[in-house]
Amino acid sequence: MSAMGCDEFVEQVTAYLDGALDTVNVNRFTGHIADCDGCEVYLRQIRVTIAELGRLPGPGLADRTTATLLAAFRDRSANETPSEGSQDVRGAGFPGPLSGSS
Repeated sequence: MSAMGCDEFVEQVTAYLDGALDTVNVNRFTGHIADCDGCEVYLRQIRVTIAELGRLPGPGLADRTTATLLAAFRDRSANETPSEGSQDVRGAGFPGPLSGSS
């Protein structure tokens, strides 16, 4: 088993964090960070970056787009008869504009 160098370490960080490395490469990876302070810091920075990015809100829709979509769904619901086997959920206790009580 050959030692992992810093370049390979950087290439394998994502696979390591995703749990995609086999046992041999996990051992090489963890062995490298045990001996390399710089890569240990790099791994911590990547983990912090992932955590911070996970806190960001997802992309939202512009207000105009949201209004257009809701109007289209309302129009479709008003003009459509529920098909056999489906349920009409309007007024079924769902909050908001899709409940039929806007």
